[in-house]
Amino acid sequence: MKERILQEATRLFTERGYRGVALRELAEICGVTQAAFYYHFRNKEAILLAILETYLEETGADIDAIRSQGGSAAAQLRRIVQALFRQRPDQRAVIRLAMQESNHLEPEARRKFADLYFQRFTGQIEALLRQGIAQGEFRSLDSEMYTWMLLGMIFPFVTRGMRENESGFDGLETAQAIMDTFLWGIDVSEEEEIL
Repeated sequence: MKERILQEATRLFTERGYRGVALRELAEICGVTQAAFYYHFRNKEAILLAILETYLEETGADIDAIRSQGGSAAAQLRRIVQALFRQRPDQRAVIRLAMQESNHLEPEARRKFADLYFQRFTGQIEALLRQGIAQGEFRSLDSEMYTWMLLGMIFPFVTRGMRENESGFDGLETAQAIMDTFLWGIDVSEEEEIL
């Protein structure tokens, strides 16, 4: 039942927003009483946090698998970005949900989410940038700032709508173009002067 609640809550939260869904309605859709509902989740915030944590754990597992394959930092970054573009539309919708609705979490829950977000996602990208710097693949740069620059390039594409191909862009071609643009800016090869 817990999985069904999470599945329905994810669908409803991404369609109508966190505030647009009442617990009573969610319990009815899942076919349980509110008392049975509270057995699994103490409140709506706990559901939102569980949705976000589940997504981060799944994405983190994908990143772990990519990192365990080894290769250059650039190759690993490319595979991570491709993996994000390969996610199902309902998975990508959770990214948008996190961006729009995590501010509804209480401060302690928001900190917990931020810590997990860093540990399972942004911290992994930062670590790869630092690895690339240490190995001479990338010039010296602020790995945190460049992580957010990369995510800023990715998120508008992976968070567009829930339906497959709604954006009209081919996912893997877009991932390739983003990574080419990002990496050429930090590549240690001879830089061309732009006038």
